[in-house]
This record gives sequence, C-alpha cells and structure tokens, in this order.
Amino acid sequence: MKKSDVRFHRDGYGPSHPAVSVKMYNGCDPPPAVLEELAGEFGERPARFLEAVKAATDSQREDAYRCAVETGWAQLQTLAREVFGPRAEVYSEGRSSGWAVVHGLPDFDSWSGPELAKWGRFARRVKQGLVDFPRSFAWHLWANVLEPDLDEHDEAAAHAADVDTFAGPACGTLQADAGKGGAA
Repeated sequence: MKKSDVRFHRDGYGPSHPAVSVKMYNGCDPPPAVLEELAGEFGERPARFLEAVKAATDSQREDAYRCAVETGWAQLQTLAREVFGPRAEVYSEGRSSGWAVVHGLPDFDSWSGPELAKWGRFARRVKQGLVDFPRSFAWHLWANVLEPDLDEHDEAAAHAADVDTFAGPACGTLQADAGKGGAA
C-alpha cells in the first residue's frame, strides 16, 4: 500500500484522520443463498427460514439492522486495537456514519512501510466486514427476532396438534401478538 492509497475524512473544521468508507449502497437484505446457508446452520428447513425472513416486519428488520450495525462498529474497534494497539479508537463520521475514522495513530507524515502495511490490513478487513454485513443482518434477524417467534409458533402448533384442531400449515408465516411487533 502507498501513502496515496490512504483516504481521510473529517467532520466540520477539525483535523482529518485516516478513514475507510463503510457506506452501503445495495441495502442489507441477504441474498437467498446466504439465507439458505444460515438455515442449514440453524437446523432449519430453508423454505421455512426464507418464509420467516420474508414475513418479518419493517420494525423487526430495523431492529436486526441496528443490532448488526452496532456489532460491526464494536468489531471495528476491536480490530483497530488489534492492528494499531490500545490507543486506537474508531469513530463513525459523515452524514450517515459512512466513514470508519481511526484516531490515536502516529502522525501520518511519519508513516512508513510498517504503518502502511497495518493500514492496508485494517482497510482490507473492514471491506471484508462490509461484504459479510448481509450475513450479520440475517443472523441478527434470526437470533433476535425470528427464532423466538418461530419457537412460540412451533409450541402453539404442537399444542394445537395435540388437541387435533390445528388447521394451519406446519411452517406458515409468523403469527405474533400485536403487542410483540411480529408479522401478521
């Protein structure tokens, strides 16, 4: 990596700092292949899992997105300290928090081969995190929103089957109480 490859960002009139663009242009909905892979990891039938994801409400998606973003920023902080040492701090900057800006680094003018190599490693891993974001979003959607609803749905279905009155499909859409914010 060359010095000219390092990008900078600053908010307002303060000093600029080395930064990596973390803007997402294509949304975060996971492609079906990612969902099918996760379904297998969670021991779910892919069709049921895909149906549950499609049935998630906007509020559930926003909650999962927020969790995935928070997890991503925490991972960036850990990565920065791993690569640059304990003084490194990562901040989000920009109108939509589209820049991962690193503070606590040596003065950029003093950077040479080792510092540039560290920055290159950091930037590559940040970009890989962006590629993995749809998977993180799907995992948070599943773990925090869908799995509890599906467990309740399964329990209700099992109970209904015991009394021979359940007429719905075995893996139908999520049925949640209005107070829970689930899909109708």
